Amino acid sequence: MHRSSSPQPKIALAGLIRPVWSGDKEGQLARSLREMEALAREWGFLFHPCPEPVLTWEDGQRLRAELDAAGVDFLLLQTSSFGSGDALMPLVDGRYRLGVWSVPEPAVEGRLPLNSLCGANHLVSVIVQYAQVPHGVKWFHGQATDPFFQRRFRITVDALRGLKRLQGARIGLVGKHPMGFHNLFFDRRVVEKRFGVRFYDHELADVFARVRKIPPEKARQIAEEMVALASEVRVEPAALEQVGAFEAALLSVAQEGGYDALAVRCWPEWQDEFQRAPCSTLGRLNHLGIPTACEGDLLGALGMLLLNGIVGEPTTIMDMIAFDREDESILLWHCGPTAPALADEQGMRLTLHFNQRLPVANDMVFRKDPGTILQIMGDGQHIFLLDGEGMGREKPSYDGSRGWFRNLRMNRQPISVLDLISTVMAHGLKHHYALALRDCTEAVLEAAAWLGLETLQPVPYSDAKPLASEVR
Repeated sequence: MHRSSSPQPKIALAGLIRPVWSGDKEGQLARSLREMEALAREWGFLFHPCPEPVLTWEDGQRLRAELDAAGVDFLLLQTSSFGSGDALMPLVDGRYRLGVWSVPEPAVEGRLPLNSLCGANHLVSVIVQYAQVPHGVKWFHGQATDPFFQRRFRITVDALRGLKRLQGARIGLVGKHPMGFHNLFFDRRVVEKRFGVRFYDHELADVFARVRKIPPEKARQIAEEMVALASEVRVEPAALEQVGAFEAALLSVAQEGGYDALAVRCWPEWQDEFQRAPCSTLGRLNHLGIPTACEGDLLGALGMLLLNGIVGEPTTIMDMIAFDREDESILLWHCGPTAPALADEQGMRLTLHFNQRLPVANDMVFRKDPGTILQIMGDGQHIFLLDGEGMGREKPSYDGSRGWFRNLRMNRQPISVLDLISTVMAHGLKHHYALALRDCTEAVLEAAAWLGLETLQPVPYSDAKPLASEVR
């Protein structure tokens, strides 16, 4: 629970060789091990070097046991020269994901030194066609210092961070989703198996009992911390101390359950019981490194957790509440559950809930950064992926946590706002979207590929109802 930075995936590098090839196979592997160790220090992942070349089935079997014991998340198999498919076979069903890496030939004519690219083609074919490894393999090419290799590999490292964040994650549901939010139902068993997470339930009554037992000095301390993060305070100290007790109670639930994320039923009981809104409390939990979704949205919390693992900073959950055909933009908004770190230079104001007129909500405009917008759909078999350019304060917006985005792309391809809204409505997307303020779309797509998920496809706008064949 409570991870303040991106997880560090453990990545192993091993080299397959055959003695018949004339190039410096061992030298190539040694060079790559050194350069990969430098990348691990620079990028912040754990590196497991495998200096002994893999020549035989027995070598592969030995290495497989070593990697599983070390808890490796990703095995990068370099064809330091053309290698043996027999040596590969023990490695294909380990508890890690697979990459195959070819390197340029050291000479351009005469005797072929390594046959590395053909070797990679061979290994990938065995993995995909013969071994039929679930969700396959990713290929790489170049030296570890090459920009082409680094760009491709960096996406994998970021995707692995997100997957590591999900691995064995525990997500707590506090209360249920509000009455009438039937679109938040899903089959927990399917999602738990697909994503490797577990969901747990807590009653609001238990949390409320904890609120009443929080010592006043603890609630006051949290209130002071909230004020220190705000650019302006428009609520009374007593209200801040009350929601400070909310935070302490929810933190105790998260700590006792070892939860990595929460989904909280945030109305109407809190308001009825305490005459306070818990919006700022959810923002504080997000600030503290516990992705927390509003309105009991467990899949929303799951999407926030994935994005949080990739970007290593707070994420939030949003509604899509307006679109503008003039400048092809959309407005994302919610009542005020967002961490102050996402605010622009004017910061976050502690104020009243926009609708209930109860304290406390985080009022802010997002900083002018790219946004990645994610929804995990159905029973987790599809994702909706959108990104756009943040507009800051270029346009007016509603009180709460919010931001306008333009230059929209779906699955990294440009999309008009009418096609976007057509897609949202035709597929029946939920009204909640996880948001990270960074373009991490490539890492999300790769994480989805490793999980075996499908990306939702656009449905072009038409004045007529779209045909069933268009909604796929």
